Amino acid sequence: MDKVAILRVLDKPDDEEIYAAVRAAVEMIGGPAAFASRGDTVLVKPNWWWKRQFIPQDSRSDAYSTTDRRMVLAAARMFSEIGCRVKIGEDPECFLRTEEVFASYGAAELASRSGAEVVNMRRNGFQEVLTVGGRLFESIRVLNDAVEADLIVNLPLMKTNFLTTITCCLKNMKGTIPPAEKRRFHQLGLDQGIADLATVVQPGLNIVEAIIGNDVWDIDNGTKAVGCIIAGDNPLSTDAVVARIMDYEPTEIEHLAKAYELGVGELELEKIRLIGTPIEEVHTPFTKIPDTIRLVEQAGLKLVQGRVCSSCLGAIGMAMAELGPERFAGGPNIALITGLDAEPLPEHLNIFVGACTRRAFEENGRRGLFVKDCPPTCASTRFALLHALGERPEQDYYWDSVELAED
Repeated sequence: MDKVAILRVLDKPDDEEIYAAVRAAVEMIGGPAAFASRGDTVLVKPNWWWKRQFIPQDSRSDAYSTTDRRMVLAAARMFSEIGCRVKIGEDPECFLRTEEVFASYGAAELASRSGAEVVNMRRNGFQEVLTVGGRLFESIRVLNDAVEADLIVNLPLMKTNFLTTITCCLKNMKGTIPPAEKRRFHQLGLDQGIADLATVVQPGLNIVEAIIGNDVWDIDNGTKAVGCIIAGDNPLSTDAVVARIMDYEPTEIEHLAKAYELGVGELELEKIRLIGTPIEEVHTPFTKIPDTIRLVEQAGLKLVQGRVCSSCLGAIGMAMAELGPERFAGGPNIALITGLDAEPLPEHLNIFVGACTRRAFEENGRRGLFVKDCPPTCASTRFALLHALGERPEQDYYWDSVELAED
């Protein structure tokens, strides 16, 4: 039975308190020696997708969208102390240079203090690895440092995400694939890509920073004080617990449900051994995705839904929330077509949202606008709406414009 431990953490902990908390959470599920032995290579994988941002007035050194560097220090130190060769590695946002990102976190200093080494995984090559029953990808390119590690220690942050509702253990593994592969995931199917990747890259230890969570849908604040650290021996089962703490139903998170179908782990809490603080005591509802249907109706637009996923609806909702319903007053008759089997409306400017609407777009004689990514980004959806309003000369796609950084 998969094990997940929840440990309450003091408000505004210092470095030693963070280390003690991380160590205690891991001890609750067996201790570091249950996951690695002397001489093993351990890859510590934070969520450093973006450069570190310093907030002077805050007790933390990092902004709330990336893993606190003190969590990285604690995990690296814990495994160095039992004689492991510890690497700190991450492949950040496609257009960012790894070394610049690492420098912003002081990664070299963290490595020196913990007896670890910093690796630029992007430079060390990749292998084409066969998925196990992958529904979209038969094989995935995985960076060598992740393939060759005896143990991956996964260090995500508890947070919501515009495309996948939540982003935690499973999605953090997207940082083990090269930039071109990341773009392929976004273009062909991000949720299924994350699920397929989970059959290939399986972090044996997952330590979730949930002291302060990142709530992207809360435009005014952006944070949630949860006050705990979570440790689990299976990424999907840990994500299921994280989702419930955030007040989400795990089966309704697309990439979690798809990973469950592939046998990656558990989603039913009754089948997970929960240790430590009860979920009810740290239950912290995060802001839900904007009410897409209400926003579309307020703008006087039409929404045609086929078999649609939450990611497509979320992209439309966020784009509508950013633009505001009043922006569409007096504009053209716009119909947003999303989901499999959704049909365009006559006498409307149809915007086909999501790769699954390609067939409907083609059968409509390619009339209208097509947002082709899967799931569509908020930016690409917003660009299409602005183009329909005549406020943008061309329809642009976010992932087409991204230039991949070379390290």
